Amino acid sequence: MKKKLAMLLMAGTVAAPLALTPATPANAAFDCGYRMCMWDHLNYSGSKWNFSPDQVNFVNAANERATSLHNNHGRQVQVYSDANLQGRRFGISPWMGINDLRQYADHPGTPAWISNWNDKISSYVRF
Repeated sequence: MKKKLAMLLMAGTVAAPLALTPATPANAAFDCGYRMCMWDHLNYSGSKWNFSPDQVNFVNAANERATSLHNNHGRQVQVYSDANLQGRRFGISPWMGINDLRQYADHPGTPAWISNWNDKISSYVRF
């Protein structure tokens, strides 16, 4: 996995809004700044990506890798399963964090093991 990321970085395919830093659960909300943050592991750990633009397509290392996320600003965020704001979607309230997207189902009453959001986010927009 690290080898793939290194190759992407060397190839120059990582978009400008991407920032990669380590994080811990204790400071997840505080080290995001005023932006949307995603991590590739549970409980806000592992590789972290910060996004501040109003709309992002994850055509970089973050595409379909999020396992936890935090919407650390005062605007609602809508995440999508496909690029260009297409496919399945769900909203994330301001200041809301989800520490395990494997447990987050598409619709109330749908078991998460049938349809969850782990490693499925490809684009987002904030309102």
